Amino acid sequence: MQEQGICSSIGEVLEGPRYASISYREHILPWLREEVQPCVMQKEQVLNTGLLQYIDFLEGMLGIRKSETKMIEQNKQWLKKKLDLNKPFVELNKDLRSIRLDLRKQQKSLVKEKPDELLHLQKCSGILANLIEEINEEPLQEFFELTRGYFTSTDHGLMKECVISHIFNYYYIIVRDALWPRSLHFEWYPLGVDKLSKRKNYSFCFHVEGSKEMRDTFDQDKQLEELFQQQGFIKEDRRATKHRNISFRKEVPAPKPIMLMNSFELELYLSGVYSYVTKEIIDRINSNLAKL
Repeated sequence: MQEQGICSSIGEVLEGPRYASISYREHILPWLREEVQPCVMQKEQVLNTGLLQYIDFLEGMLGIRKSETKMIEQNKQWLKKKLDLNKPFVELNKDLRSIRLDLRKQQKSLVKEKPDELLHLQKCSGILANLIEEINEEPLQEFFELTRGYFTSTDHGLMKECVISHIFNYYYIIVRDALWPRSLHFEWYPLGVDKLSKRKNYSFCFHVEGSKEMRDTFDQDKQLEELFQQQGFIKEDRRATKHRNISFRKEVPAPKPIMLMNSFELELYLSGVYSYVTKEIIDRINSNLAKL
């Protein structure tokens, strides 16, 4: 586990239904703050104090402690001045990640010898991670807004509420109806930072994960398979592999890398891709869910 998430090499080995990639920033800290700590009874003062101290430690390590907001913002502005933010997206990310890698190497050498310096470097690393996330998030906001707008539009009537989530850094973008379980979703694959700026070939998939009953239900639905095939999706049964899922995948080549598209080009491309998800497909998915 890393502060942002599991590293890719380990992730490849552990990928599957028994393991999940989680991070302190995106999963553990929100869970502790929003679910665990509020449930601790008032009489459990020792446990509550310990939880609050650990939450405070994680916030400090990640550079998001509220009491240090002003200092963090000043450091972030200093970093921005030192870096050329007008560089191409890929080059800027490469510079930031190179700096962060150096910080991590320094941290390893200080684990036993200089704990105070180690804590300082951890804070610097957290601030840098915030800056990387901020820079990477900005270009994708339009992508998210256009996606949500398409699926919830009254013109299409596909979803009442569209949930979009992504894994920081790699940008596996998940799209699903708010009423669907997380194991059922459409997914862009893969959208790593480098691919967003360099590649023109992407895949849009419908994934069925979760329980064996759910996977078998969707696998046996020949009508849904035919609806997907009509739109050019190819079925992939990966239940016997480490992925343990059913997938309907469609290759969706783009005229240029997503990050290099202007607003008009991006809207035109996304609406073309999403038009393959017909109302009949969504209705059939909901029908299968009703059986479970």
